[in-house]
Amino acid sequence: MRVHCVMEDTGADKAQLVSITDSHKLRWWRQGSMQNLLTDYMRDPWLAHGLAPIATHFDMVAVDLALEAGADAIMVPGDLAGECTTIMSPRNCRQQIKPYH
Repeated sequence: MRVHCVMEDTGADKAQLVSITDSHKLRWWRQGSMQNLLTDYMRDPWLAHGLAPIATHFDMVAVDLALEAGADAIMVPGDLAGECTTIMSPRNCRQQIKPYH
């Protein structure tokens, strides 16, 4: 596994930080863009919500693998805002993102 290789290369005297992409970003990458995923929430909610537990499970497995490999810290960067506001209403965010985030 690549995580083991990097940890071996840097040595045990260094803190081992693993960065894992957040589940929301995984879903919009899968759909081609954030715009496509946001459109799916309205036009095809079955698909958008179907992808969510898969992406969340992927992240959970990645965390487990990082811990097994000896990670000292795990970072899951992500953000749910644009330049001026959030990407959706708080109500929609609670329904469509929070359960899987």
